[in-house]
Amino acid sequence: MRRQDWRKRIGEYVAELRAEPYAFGRHDCWLFVAGAIKAMTGIDHAEPHRGRYTTARGALGVMKRAGATNMADFAGLYLDEPLHPVEAQIGDVMAIPTDDTFGFSLGILNGEQVLVVTPAGIGVRDRADATRAFRV
Repeated sequence: MRRQDWRKRIGEYVAELRAEPYAFGRHDCWLFVAGAIKAMTGIDHAEPHRGRYTTARGALGVMKRAGATNMADFAGLYLDEPLHPVEAQIGDVMAIPTDDTFGFSLGILNGEQVLVVTPAGIGVRDRADATRAFRV
């Protein structure tokens, strides 16, 4: 359940991280999305993962040990309501296919754009790029 002031909280969270570069175990797609969910709901799905890895290999290990074969499936372990991306609303988690070993990158829907973590900080992708989504 989202907090009453979730829009303000998610705005502050994104502003705080706007220039924070991508770094496994510190500011990667899962930790970004989990932090956004925490800002909106107070629930920290990534608490057991924070500080447990610092490399792509370590992140992949966390994902695989949880029983997931890609990041979208990993997110689905924590988020109860999968939905078609066209049904997603602002603040929902979006999964965008990638060509790497993670299979998907996760982001937060913001209108027609998905907020994602990039090497330069927070970036955007088109909503249409997402093939999976989860209600927050």
